[in-house]
Amino acid sequence: MCRPYHAPETGSFGQAVATIAPSEADIERERLKADGEYPDAYLETLAVLRGMAEVAPLHGRLLVHAVALEYRGDGYLFCAPSGTGKSTHARLWCEHLGADARILNGDKCFIEVPVPGAERIRSECSERADDARPAEGDMPVEGSLRADGRSDAQDLVRPEGSMSAEGCPCGEIRAGTEDLLYPEGIAHPEVPRVYGSPWMGKEGWGFPGDAPLKGICMLSRAHGEPPHAERLDAACALSACAACLYMPHAAAPRVASLQLIDALLHTVPVVSARVNIDVESVEVVRQALAACEGSVT
Repeated sequence: MCRPYHAPETGSFGQAVATIAPSEADIERERLKADGEYPDAYLETLAVLRGMAEVAPLHGRLLVHAVALEYRGDGYLFCAPSGTGKSTHARLWCEHLGADARILNGDKCFIEVPVPGAERIRSECSERADDARPAEGDMPVEGSLRADGRSDAQDLVRPEGSMSAEGCPCGEIRAGTEDLLYPEGIAHPEVPRVYGSPWMGKEGWGFPGDAPLKGICMLSRAHGEPPHAERLDAACALSACAACLYMPHAAAPRVASLQLIDALLHTVPVVSARVNIDVESVEVVRQALAACEGSVT
């Protein structure tokens, strides 16, 4: 599953910044969240993904539930609750636009977000991802990972303790948006980038690659009405994106996530679109995204 995504710990990749080691308890927690019977091997992959999502913000990355599309070398995200039709819409892009469009990831991808003044990560962590568990009865965390592939805002992860991540140099997050730490030897990008992952959804669409992230589209059904797309203001964009981003349990990566989301929304436009299963909807969304490029400050 992950072999095509293996990267050597040399050259521009640098050394691994975290080791995710799911325990039997982690696998059992995934089983309890599942809506059906799944083999341990598959549940272990979800535990690995959850572990990555818990520490990723400390390294400038966010896990997002979306279809990532590469169009003419640029990346775009289509976000929506499971069953809305984001995979169908992305497929229409590929059919309508031919070789110019291809699906980078069909379900769960990672975004790398540049933060001004980012420093390198410390060699050893001062706190681990599970050092700051939410108190009993705390607010649920959005962005769950479920065995059936869904991760909707309605499927919230309760604060039951975080994934174990043995040997993770989690670094430190201090006050202020300029204190996010990055791994030593790995340069952060000048613009946000979207990366494919082995977790590609039931269709298995995707490939090991990345692209500069140029737009995010929140999809909903038009139910036969004419398709329509418009750019969201900052407040609406924040609310919409929060529903498709994984929010870690521990305090430090939560703070980092908020810093990254703030930087993301200052860099990448967010569009809301009501679509049908037709080429007209593809063109409406494409034109709306194109109109937004270069207008974010």
